[in-house]
Amino acid sequence: MTSIVQDMLTSHRLVGGIVYDAVMRGPWSIISRFEPEHCRPIFPVPERIVAYHYVRRGKLTCALPGTQPIVAGPGTMVLFPRNDAHVICSDITVPPTPAEDVFTSDGKHGPNQVRVGEKGDECAIFCGWLGVSDSDEMLLGALPAMLVASLENGGKGEFLATTLRYAAKDLGADPALVARLSQLFFEEAVLRYLSSLPEEDGRRMTALRDPAIGRALRLLHREGEDDLSLDALARAAGVSRTVLAERFITAFGDPPMRYRTRWRMRRAAKLLREGRESIPEIAHRMGYGSEAAFARAFKKAHAQPPAAWRKRHAPE
Repeated sequence: MTSIVQDMLTSHRLVGGIVYDAVMRGPWSIISRFEPEHCRPIFPVPERIVAYHYVRRGKLTCALPGTQPIVAGPGTMVLFPRNDAHVICSDITVPPTPAEDVFTSDGKHGPNQVRVGEKGDECAIFCGWLGVSDSDEMLLGALPAMLVASLENGGKGEFLATTLRYAAKDLGADPALVARLSQLFFEEAVLRYLSSLPEEDGRRMTALRDPAIGRALRLLHREGEDDLSLDALARAAGVSRTVLAERFITAFGDPPMRYRTRWRMRRAAKLLREGRESIPEIAHRMGYGSEAAFARAFKKAHAQPPAAWRKRHAPE
């Protein structure tokens, strides 16, 4: 499951990221939502923003509107995959302050350093926002609005804290590198969340742990396969065609072969943007026997032929 989920997560294009090193003391409360237009001075405006908070010391209370708050301790990451407005605080009864009034650099503590209050219990957190483009609902849309994952076990807690501290202090001017580092935490948190998910929680999420779907996805994600039939896929998965189709529709909204086409077109778009391979080479990697067949499939998915799409999305 791990490699499949990582494939799905890394297929998204990262356009930038920012991390704040925040230390809060005393009663405090912030309502947080980093809007796409807020990204404009820092990195290109993304299609989607993922917000996260990593607790270094103390306790952090988080809540979405209309939900019960959760309390996160050291080594815990709280993710908001769809960037829903949320409150982070010491006490849910404290009136919240807008995030834009808090997350500004006054130069006193260095870039991307936030300090609130002088007395009282301390909460030290890293607050980050990750800009993502070319996103779809295959995985991110299936995650809960607020995801809580402990990253402390397994010896990674100190590494994560050190890397986030570096991102906040020394990488303020390099949002692309911050984005790549932030993706490590995002992937790790999602994988930890999936591994701890009860079977009854979330059909799409639990489907990713279905051995039959896992076996099928490994074949569907394999590049260069152009003769894979539904019969062969079902045999490899160890279930009937009907059962496999039903499970895929439940998990991803599409039957297996339609899922494969959508996955290939996402991969192709990523390769086109990177610009290291020719269109015929990409067509071959995606399992198409001819450039023309690839171009037709790509245009159907992205409303432009590959060459025009590459030109439009070339890095500035």
